[in-house]
Amino acid sequence: MKFNYNNLKKKFKSGINKYGNFSTSRKLFIYYFLITFSGTVLLLLPFARKDGHSLSVINALFTSASAFSDTGLTTVTTVSTFSFFGQFIIAALILVGGMGWFAIRVYFLYYVFGRRLPLRMRMVLQTERGESKIGQTKEVIAAGITAVLIAIIIATAVLTYHFYHVNNTMIIAANSPYHNLGKSVWSALFHSISAANNAGFDIVGSQSLMPYYHDYFVQFIFIVLLVFGGVGFPIFYDMKQKISHRIQGKMYTMSLLTKISLVTYFIVFVVGLIFAFIFETQAPSKDAFNVDSFWQSSTISINGGNYGYSLKDKIMAVVFSVFSTRSAGFSTCNMALFSDPTKFLFSILMFIGASPSSTGGGVRTTTFALTILGVTKMMSRNTQVQVFKRKIPRTTLINAYAVTIIALLLVISVSMVVMVDDLFLLNSNKVTDITKFNYHFTDSLFTVSSAFGTVGLSSFNLSGIRWFSKLCLILLMFVGQLGVSSTMLLWSSKRNDETKFSYIEEDVPIG
Repeated sequence: MKFNYNNLKKKFKSGINKYGNFSTSRKLFIYYFLITFSGTVLLLLPFARKDGHSLSVINALFTSASAFSDTGLTTVTTVSTFSFFGQFIIAALILVGGMGWFAIRVYFLYYVFGRRLPLRMRMVLQTERGESKIGQTKEVIAAGITAVLIAIIIATAVLTYHFYHVNNTMIIAANSPYHNLGKSVWSALFHSISAANNAGFDIVGSQSLMPYYHDYFVQFIFIVLLVFGGVGFPIFYDMKQKISHRIQGKMYTMSLLTKISLVTYFIVFVVGLIFAFIFETQAPSKDAFNVDSFWQSSTISINGGNYGYSLKDKIMAVVFSVFSTRSAGFSTCNMALFSDPTKFLFSILMFIGASPSSTGGGVRTTTFALTILGVTKMMSRNTQVQVFKRKIPRTTLINAYAVTIIALLLVISVSMVVMVDDLFLLNSNKVTDITKFNYHFTDSLFTVSSAFGTVGLSSFNLSGIRWFSKLCLILLMFVGQLGVSSTMLLWSSKRNDETKFSYIEEDVPIG
């Protein structure tokens, strides 16, 4: 009998659909898990690491999950641990995770090559990236990916020129791209991919972008890239439509998603920036370990050397940090030196995260906006929430409340786990230098919020935490990337049977 591969493939798919009962969210989760697992295996290969550097399975898994979820939290130093091949794998994971596995497939197969997009793929894309209107999904993906790719290409060219011609003496000589064309191109491309996808990975050293604390040009390029990645694909589609309609002399109305996302993104940044300056300028000059606070520091320590820290440098560092907490994960200063109120503020910003259908995580700006609007309306005893002359459906508000509450419970629970883990290490005398580890709940909350918001900032050394805390952070990074709503749907059946009866309604007093 002749072997028929197509028939075997159809039987396999029918078996999966019959017995696996996979929903769209489950399919996404399975694909994401397989990609993360594949990245882990590749990073464990001997030639993925530099000579003399070992890598445990849990650290390889953590790095792969952090890269694919575009988080940026690391337990090992990327540039000193991984070879060019390892760094290439990390960059590929960042690119695929940021733009979306299915989105990239659709972009090249169904947009570039003009193939027809089936309805099943549209539904998957609508869950991963896209627009609430399923008919516009392909156009939204095309506009978003094209804009991000153009930004990466332009930034790579600009940064290559800058890295090649500007000698930054604060970078370790082995990592410096100065007058080295190969390193300049790779450094520019890697950081452009990482910034545009809001990943936070760098190949500068162990202190993120701190060697560039005085280089405002590089910081500006990074800010532009992280904004491109954080505003969301639907916004690029609306902007494209707005420009094309204006050229044709026609009117075009921005979608409600675009309006809420942009306004919330701007308001959160401005409010966060104001409070960050207030908290830092009013903070005590010394912390609990008699270390100068961020605002009172006159020098900055980079790779063993101390450099002058001017007021202008500090102002730019705060501005960059507020931008970075939206979902970027880069830092130009020591995050541990910020005061506890500022760390708590940054935790809130990271918890909110970026816009929907973007490369960032968190509860998303629209969820936060609808939650605040809903609570405000409840205080005024108004059951209807209206924004930009549109009424928000009640089911959407309920979902926003549910996402916010579940996300809060997850972040607080994992924060307690990480803190208890650190206390165990301290009490068991396995830690000799307490300043290198988490010792306040604020620091734990800061790092866990960073994982959930797929940001990548941390105020303490993650290399010392135990494997259980690392697993909790990995799961939280997955939730931040998939979204709370999609994660909740993992446990629901593909079949959605209507309830055949309802119980008698009875009111219950609440606080």
